Amino acid sequence: MSWNDLKLALRVHKRQKLHSLITILGLASGIMLSVFLFQYVIHETSYDKHHPLADRTWRLALDMQNGDTITETARSGWDLLPALQEHFPQIETGVRMTFQRDLLITHEDRSYRIETLCSADTTIFDVFDIPLLEGDPNTVLADSHQVCITQEAASALFGDEDPIGKSITINNTQDVMIAGILGEMTEESHFSFQMLSGLTYYTTPGHPANGWFLLSFSTFIVLPEGESVEPIAAGMQDVIDATAKEWFDAFGNHLSATILPLTDVHLHSHKIGEIQTNGDLYRVMVFGAIGVLVVLIACINFINLSTARSTRRAAEVGLRKVVGARRGQLVQQFFGESALLALVAFAIAYLALELLLPTFNNLFGLQLTRGVFASPLFLLGYFGLYLLVTFLSGLGPALVFSSFKPVDVIKGQVRQGPIGARVRQALVVTQFAVSVVLIIGTLVVFRQMQFLNAQNLGFQKDHILVLQMQNQEVRGKIDSIKEQLLEHSAIKAVAASGSVPGRQHPILLVLPEGVPDDDVRRAGIQIVDEDYLDTYQIEMIEGRFFDKDFPADSAAFVINEIEAKELGWENPVGMEFDFPPRGDGNEGPVIGVFKAYHHLSLHEPLAPMVMHMNVFPLNFLSVRFDGRDLEGALAHTREVWSEFAPGWPFEYFFLDEEYASQYAADRRFGELFLAFASFTVFIACLGLFGLAAYVAQARTKEIGLRKVLGASVGSIVMLLSKEFVILVLIANAIAWPLAWYVMNKWLGSFQVKVGVEPLVFAVAALVTLAIAFLTVSGQAIRAALTKPADTLRVE
Repeated sequence: MSWNDLKLALRVHKRQKLHSLITILGLASGIMLSVFLFQYVIHETSYDKHHPLADRTWRLALDMQNGDTITETARSGWDLLPALQEHFPQIETGVRMTFQRDLLITHEDRSYRIETLCSADTTIFDVFDIPLLEGDPNTVLADSHQVCITQEAASALFGDEDPIGKSITINNTQDVMIAGILGEMTEESHFSFQMLSGLTYYTTPGHPANGWFLLSFSTFIVLPEGESVEPIAAGMQDVIDATAKEWFDAFGNHLSATILPLTDVHLHSHKIGEIQTNGDLYRVMVFGAIGVLVVLIACINFINLSTARSTRRAAEVGLRKVVGARRGQLVQQFFGESALLALVAFAIAYLALELLLPTFNNLFGLQLTRGVFASPLFLLGYFGLYLLVTFLSGLGPALVFSSFKPVDVIKGQVRQGPIGARVRQALVVTQFAVSVVLIIGTLVVFRQMQFLNAQNLGFQKDHILVLQMQNQEVRGKIDSIKEQLLEHSAIKAVAASGSVPGRQHPILLVLPEGVPDDDVRRAGIQIVDEDYLDTYQIEMIEGRFFDKDFPADSAAFVINEIEAKELGWENPVGMEFDFPPRGDGNEGPVIGVFKAYHHLSLHEPLAPMVMHMNVFPLNFLSVRFDGRDLEGALAHTREVWSEFAPGWPFEYFFLDEEYASQYAADRRFGELFLAFASFTVFIACLGLFGLAAYVAQARTKEIGLRKVLGASVGSIVMLLSKEFVILVLIANAIAWPLAWYVMNKWLGSFQVKVGVEPLVFAVAALVTLAIAFLTVSGQAIRAALTKPADTLRVE
């Protein structure tokens, strides 16, 4: 592009400031949004690919079938890995990992909260890329009294001192020595932890985790380069049957093995016992499709507006050709103008990407840094997209107008063919169809969230504060803690339990009375004390709840109505229950039936549940306030906690917030739909504005003649708007089936849902029609108010 061409391009854009601004903003907005979406897709599809052996690492898991019930888990038993290594010598290496949550580590008067502790075989450093800043990977996990902690944890406990060889205490009960320092783990991994220890503790003979029964371990194997996984996948079941079938058959269970590539775990596995919540492949596909559509719409919109602006310059092209301009010069000029506009748009988009990255991270729940937009690969792709947009936006005007015959242009005989008009109309329909889908999606998501908030969950979740009791000493003081807490008038009830609503509870094998010994069932077990029912306001249907005045209740059971129904018990009270795999001493009668409540989110169906007072520790203390004097009740709770749990930080959460966190991904889905809908409507309006301006200009003389013949401003506005209204209606007709399919698929994950009602389609149609009419009417009114004398004069 020569200096003269640049000056001419700047002059053209200066003369058409509004049109140039709209063109730039439309492209910049579309590029920014699509890049964000593509970055999200890249992030979600990159999980676990950073590990050096990722392409030949596989996760093993066991599913358990009991009758017609299949429990799909992401875990396996202790014995699976050595059994497979014995039968398949081609396995290069493997690792077992198990995880604990929410631990407190202390050193002298300093403490640090550990979100996740991973206990693993020493081969974890061979299989995964675990950043070990200090320590020998061959020895740091060799002793059960050695651990590795993160650099952040080490700084919090020891400051600038060297932590290696120093002692720390876990949960005020277990002393261990620091043998290694971990670096920061990448976010793009389906597991993370802040402390690492060995598995030597689990090798103790007779340890409950040994064997096949407790599915507590995430197990991975690595195969040699080029080795097929098919023989192992085909033979795993034979190994399990030969080793563990007899034991599980005794309880009516059947184990079946599954194997999955490591890099597929994040998006393709959603089983019980996942290390952490995995991604959603459906959501990634939806957002990826939106990203493609947005960038296409933005680019075509840019091309459309550039072409519409260029039509005003037909006379200029004719005159330049008369004075000797060659076609190549005209092509170069139009490409230069497009390149300049696109350059400004891409620069604005890049600046917006940098500035809005924190907002993007918040919406998507990511932790991307600005460096992601400075990587050579990203910059290369960004520059390639710029060249593509420049080429396509400059190609149309350059080829079309450079081919005009000067005599036709000067006579005003240049006409756009029907193909160009159809392309513009198709663009408007596409833009608004995408907008309608996103508007409907936004409405459905927010209606579903409101519907969920209004549901009766079957228990009280408001005004309940929950404390975690991770120390056996604190658990032994529960009665005294409850007694002092209840001295405050605003505290109405206190209960201890093994889990709380919103958090997973254990699933155990149970043997109800009247069921054959080889037909053991699985049921959710909630370990509670006698105040749980009152604290959570759960309704009893039959019998009674646990009572401290009945010491024998420590061996009794209370079940929900679903468990009673599945067992076919017409009179459940008095029937016997047993935990056969846990040995003798776990038998007891059913003393009551409670109404089923939604212990987990409404994504999950109501499930059989059994309440008991033994088996597992009481890890949570739930305190129900009456809503008055919340600050005073909270201060009193803090004082009581400090008295009975010295050295333990007063950390709590409110149950309603914890329960609502299960829908965080759904709320984020709705927020993203709202953001995308706003952007696509904005881009669609810019395109519609440009097309309306083009049509108004093309029909200038027609409008003048109509005014001379007596047409009113209103009739002319309706004439010009009618075409676009029809296009928007067509866009709605196309979008409705697609939106219905997409949102019904999303709603399918809920057990309780609103459905995609006709009202949301009507609202989306009215919104898009109103937006389209307001966008077009401005140009239509402007054209209708133009004096006929100005439009009909002979040039």
